This record gives sequence, structure tokens and C-alpha cells, in this order.
Amino acid sequence: MPLTLDLSLLASGATQHVFVRKDVPHEGWVYKTPALIDELLPSAITWRSVAPTVPWKRAVYTVIMQGSARLGDAFTSAARSWGPMGRSTLRRRTLRTLRRVASRASEVGDRLSAGRARRGRVERFERMCRTLRRLTREQVSGLVLPFVIVEASCTLRVGGNGAHSYAGTLLKQRRADHFFDYFTGLELFSWSDLVERQHDLWRHGIGLADADEVLGPRNWALVNGRLYLADTGSITEDLREVRRVVSAVELDAREKQIPEWWPDHRDERLPEYFEYVRTRVNDEQLARLWRAAYTAVG
Repeated sequence: MPLTLDLSLLASGATQHVFVRKDVPHEGWVYKTPALIDELLPSAITWRSVAPTVPWKRAVYTVIMQGSARLGDAFTSAARSWGPMGRSTLRRRTLRTLRRVASRASEVGDRLSAGRARRGRVERFERMCRTLRRLTREQVSGLVLPFVIVEASCTLRVGGNGAHSYAGTLLKQRRADHFFDYFTGLELFSWSDLVERQHDLWRHGIGLADADEVLGPRNWALVNGRLYLADTGSITEDLREVRRVVSAVELDAREKQIPEWWPDHRDERLPEYFEYVRTRVNDEQLARLWRAAYTAVG
């Protein structure tokens, strides 16, 4: 039987929301759900922001999901091309109609896109949980913060914005003693630990699809002095995703972006740290270690 929980928002990201129990907010666990509450997202979802990257999927999306919004844009452009309306009652009425059509079409496109994005976050969350269950079965779950995957029926409380209902899978995860929000605190852990954790994941055919987690220490955490992966949202079994994010092109770009995105949250030793990590976490090492645990057994 699913648990029944009353949860209060602790933090929110682009793909997941983090809650604590309302009755015991300071217990040693947090509860993670897919990012289902659109008003908590860092930026609004629009039809322009969620187009797929795979070419054939993008083509289908353009026709089905963006069609109405693009039709509205076309109407607006056509109306503007008329020039001054003068005293033509017909033209004024036509322009008002086209503006209403354009506005409505854009709303429909955004609503459809938001729904698609929400389903995508749920699917990715479920995929993440399947991968975490596999880590448990293969006895390598100690690489990430201690966790339990549960089914629950929840009331999600978001400050003064009221309550939302959620029934489904929750990731119950140990609260960290220290969570690395940015690229600081490099003296708090052994740099080799972050490398070895990723190598162990690779040996089991699992990797990370976000450059922040690959480079670290952002989104990693300490518990009793031990380093763990804390944000498991980018964990993946898809070699293509891992290969893309450990490529020199991708990591070069992220290193360049970090000083621009987080100018006040960088450690002075960051260049030295990145050099250390990147000589050990790269596409060459990935090719050598991917699924090596099974190769050795075979």
C-alpha cells in the first residue's frame, strides 16, 4: 500500500522538486518528485523552448505542436504588412480577429508544449529510478547518496501557493552534511574520489549526462566525510549521452561558461582541479571502462 505523506517544498530545479515532511522538517531525509509544478520552474515553458533535438522528432513536433502557434505568428505578420488601417472598419475588425487568433494559437501551443515537457520529466524521473534500482541490485548504490525508492500519495505544499496532489514514485534520499551548490570547497574532499565514483559507474554501464556533475563538485555531497553523487537527475545508461558530455568540446565549453555563469562562486584552485579531473574523466577513459565489470566477469 502506498505511503501517505504531507510534504513541504525545500528546493526546486528544472527537472525535480525537493520536499521535506511537514511534521518533521528536520529529519535526515528529503523526498524528490519530478518537476510537476510549472510555477516553480526557473523559466516558463513555451512552444519555442522544448523542441526535440533529434531531427525527425523535431520535424514532427514542428508540424503538430508548433503549428497552431506559428499560424498565429503568420496572421500577425500578415496584418502588420497591411500598413496603416485608415478608416476601414473591415480592416480594423479583421486585425482584431487575427490578433485574437494569434494570441489563442500561442496559448494552445504553449499549453501543449508544457504538457509534453511535464510528461518528459516524469519519464526521465522513472528512468532514473530504474537505474538506481539496478545500482542496488548490483551492489554499487554506495556511489550515490543513500536512498529508498517508494510509492506514495502526497500532498505537496508550496508556501503560500497552496497544495498540490501527487501520487507516484518518490526518491527518498539522505540529507547531506554538505552539498556542493557551486564550484567551491575543493579542499573538503579528495579529488580522486569524484573520479573513482564515475569510473565505478562507467564499469557498470552507467554515467552522467550533465557536465556539472561530470566535472563536479557541483551537485555532489559529503556525508560523514565521504563523497557521494547527490543529484541523480542526469544519471543514464545511454552511452551516447555520456559520450557527448565527456567530449573535449563539451567540457571545454562548460569550463568557459562557469566563470560567466557563477562569477562569485568559484574556487581559486578550479583550473588545477579541472585539469586533474579531465585527465581522468574523458572519452578515452570512457571507452576503456564502459561496462568493464561485465567484460571481466565474461
